[in-house]
Amino acid sequence: MRSPRTRRFIILVAIATVIMMALPAAATSAPVNDDTARTVASVEFVGEVVFPTGETFGGTEIGGLSSITYDSERHVYYSLSDDQGNRTSGDPVRYYTLDIDVSDGTLDDGDVTFVDVKTM
Repeated sequence: MRSPRTRRFIILVAIATVIMMALPAAATSAPVNDDTARTVASVEFVGEVVFPTGETFGGTEIGGLSSITYDSERHVYYSLSDDQGNRTSGDPVRYYTLDIDVSDGTLDDGDVTFVDVKTM
């Protein structure tokens, strides 16, 4: 059985990927500066990636990931870990830079790569 933290990250990555897959179509419906509402016509579940509890990157335990955003200029994702350093590991609040490869239309093991971690 997956831990609640692992399930949250699966959902986070799945939702973010679905949204990112839908954005190119939605973004063409209105300019960014326009007050016109934009809508997403459809979404598609493209897969999931599970990171086991206790997995680490850059000396921190991966976990508490609660948000994700895409930087279209740098072609990377950022994900905030807001576990507030309350875990036994004592890791500070931080964000990760991620590379997520869905170029083949699916999200599978190996498609999410942690690139960097910054503490706040």
